[in-house]
Amino acid sequence: MATLATGSAGCISDPSMKLAGARITAVSLTGVDLTITMAVLNKNSFDVMVRDVRADVTLADRYTLPTVQLSPNVWLPSDQETRIDVPVTVPWALVPPLAQTTLGSSTISYRARGSANVSATRALAIDFDDFTVDEDGVISRDALINAAARSIFGNQVQPYDYNRPQQQGYPNGAMPNGQFQPQQPSQGQPYVPPSYGYPPYR
Repeated sequence: MATLATGSAGCISDPSMKLAGARITAVSLTGVDLTITMAVLNKNSFDVMVRDVRADVTLADRYTLPTVQLSPNVWLPSDQETRIDVPVTVPWALVPPLAQTTLGSSTISYRARGSANVSATRALAIDFDDFTVDEDGVISRDALINAAARSIFGNQVQPYDYNRPQQQGYPNGAMPNGQFQPQQPSQGQPYVPPSYGYPPYR
């Protein structure tokens, strides 16, 4: 809703916001980092600035990520669409159940609900408060699982493929050379799989 404190700015239109996509960008000590991109269209004849953005993201219709609040202070040129990146994190504790829930699927669905507050120049004193977006999208399941696995296995190890049938011996099917090479226990000795802190779900 636009509010005009002083003066006149002619015809004023609320900016519109839509979901432009999401991608996995990094891993950190707290989890797997995603970037949600919002496309904001300023249909006015004057520039406006995005002051505050709030975003809530739900994965696989079940797992709600911590709310993100940021102040990008990005100027939106008049009559143009500007993209704003919103960083969110999938906590490490959420990665194993998310992987198990989406087993057999190539994608993970997400729902992004967000709002933003926008101001025009101080001379116009125009505020657009709480214009919103509520849209669905998908991210690659393999990209998320691989990013998480490589943070544990290292870049030289092929991460476990949850869609591949369980093989005898080496449970994650990955060797340092990136080739699948099941290991067999010595005769008379039980096989104890190595622990990487990222168990397979088979």
